[in-house]
Amino acid sequence: MKRVLLLDVGSTLTKALVWDRSSNQLLASAQAITSVKENVMLGVHQAIRGLHSPELPASPSWEDFDLRLGASSAAGGLRMVVCGLTENLTAKAGLEAAQGAGARVYGVFSGILSSDDVNAMAQKCPDIILFTGGTDGGEVKRVKNNAQVLTQYPGPRPPVVVACNQNAAPEIVALFSSHGFEVYRAQNVMPALEQLAGDSAREAIRGVFMRHITKAKGLEHLTERLNHPVVPTPYAVMKGLSCWHPDSVAVDVGGATTDVYSFADGRPTVTGLIPRGIRQPKLRRTVEGDLGIRESVSALKAAAGSKFSSVLFSEETFSSWSHDEVEQRLRAYEAKSVILPGDDLDRWLDERLSRLCIDLATRRHAGTLVTRDTPQGPVHFLYGKDLRDASRLIGTGGTFFAASRGAFAKNILKGALFTNDGSLRPKSPDLWVDPDYRLFAAGLLSLILPEEAGGLLEGLEPL
Repeated sequence: MKRVLLLDVGSTLTKALVWDRSSNQLLASAQAITSVKENVMLGVHQAIRGLHSPELPASPSWEDFDLRLGASSAAGGLRMVVCGLTENLTAKAGLEAAQGAGARVYGVFSGILSSDDVNAMAQKCPDIILFTGGTDGGEVKRVKNNAQVLTQYPGPRPPVVVACNQNAAPEIVALFSSHGFEVYRAQNVMPALEQLAGDSAREAIRGVFMRHITKAKGLEHLTERLNHPVVPTPYAVMKGLSCWHPDSVAVDVGGATTDVYSFADGRPTVTGLIPRGIRQPKLRRTVEGDLGIRESVSALKAAAGSKFSSVLFSEETFSSWSHDEVEQRLRAYEAKSVILPGDDLDRWLDERLSRLCIDLATRRHAGTLVTRDTPQGPVHFLYGKDLRDASRLIGTGGTFFAASRGAFAKNILKGALFTNDGSLRPKSPDLWVDPDYRLFAAGLLSLILPEEAGGLLEGLEPL
């Protein structure tokens, strides 16, 4: 087993890499436009044919690779809704588990479910429902009530992963099964107060994705060609980051979302800072569905507020383009009529929009410092992860494929840095970029060859 093909099939682009095990070298990488509405395999085949290396045939085919692995975020990736009893406890624990599994969470429902909640849930067309609630050994009445209400779910019923109070779980699993749901049981995502235990739920979610979602997304022809089931792309990226370097942060800006990953304990970096709330996992992912540089550009504008105009419509803008030209291009992004940057205006906008996405997304991901006055003086609390001492910040994904290694990439990544405003983002990390998509590829390889996956990342270099 010498040559390894690693694929990432997205909604708009397919990426392909070839790694040679014997030489520990990345032989080639390529990308091609994916058409989810037509046939994703057209983009896959085109990306494979675009792999050029002296070590490969002129027009490679599937048979030229000894091991073939794939990830996908096609058609929106893994769509999920989360149910929990308490917004800041079990619902939040469920959200952490879902995002850690590579899902894009389209709604979090907490408290006592109503029929209106269930109808709103169905309108989001989730691929999976993650059902949580209660700590083990705690009160079971409310979580059972939520399960009963959820049986009113209208239309085709998605699989349900039950990761709630284990005292209530057997009865809830039986209830969902009797109402036509396909049910998967996992350990409680919060077995004790403020204690996260999402590994079991994450594995259950990935199992559902492997067995069902790839078929629903039209990827069954891809799975027939691979040596391992398809996994969600964000899960692969997160696994790749864990193969790289502790105390690292990764950012991935896309057309619709911005993902942030951290591989760090996140403990207080200074004395006198008191942790509060749920302690977050060392390896963590968040995804921001309103921050993107193409179809989500209007949502980005709303999220950024006045900063959007100040970043895009400066004197520098009008020295090269008119206000109308910029607005027209933004409308083309939202309409998905522009995918890859094609001229200087696209590249200029990509840099500024990407930096803005990263600025907002890393603020949401990183912990916050809150100071409260007391009779004994000010007390400083940490909510979330303190990432100020993170030693590496890396950009991965399509934006950085285009940015490569120049000042363009540096300017984008600087949007993630600490600004002394309460958001505990990295202060002075080394800046890196992943122009060949090695992070997702290393994560895929770690599923089969964990002891060799780090070799794929040895080619990364700081900016």
